[in-house]
Amino acid sequence: MSTDTLTRNDVEEQIIMRDREFERNVAAKDAARLCLDLYTADAKLLAPNAPSIQGRANIEAFWRGLIEAGLCDVKLTTTEIMHFGNMAYATGTYRLAIESAGGESVQDQGKYVYIYRCQPDGSWKALLDIFNSDGPVA
Repeated sequence: MSTDTLTRNDVEEQIIMRDREFERNVAAKDAARLCLDLYTADAKLLAPNAPSIQGRANIEAFWRGLIEAGLCDVKLTTTEIMHFGNMAYATGTYRLAIESAGGESVQDQGKYVYIYRCQPDGSWKALLDIFNSDGPVA
């Protein structure tokens, strides 16, 4: 599908679908699928309290580490989507839970920005992912 013929609803629907895929892949503990579904090969992740992470393989290692540390539940709520040709951005809020091996649960909530680029196959993938917590600095 040409980006010239995409409607606002087409773009919003695809981006919201990416949110649901992200949530399902975290629940399934599948960092590889999460990254393949969401990120471009040259994507960049700007996570809190971490250096910039470049490239899908490195981003996958980040998410795999978080999943192995107990990330078990994520809820994404996209609140704004704007698209311009083959680029789009989405902002929203997240809620997540990390459960330790000892059964303790840590909850976090915050906000995010995704910059998406339309791929040659018509899918939208994140070129840039920025998120940060609303919680106090520990």
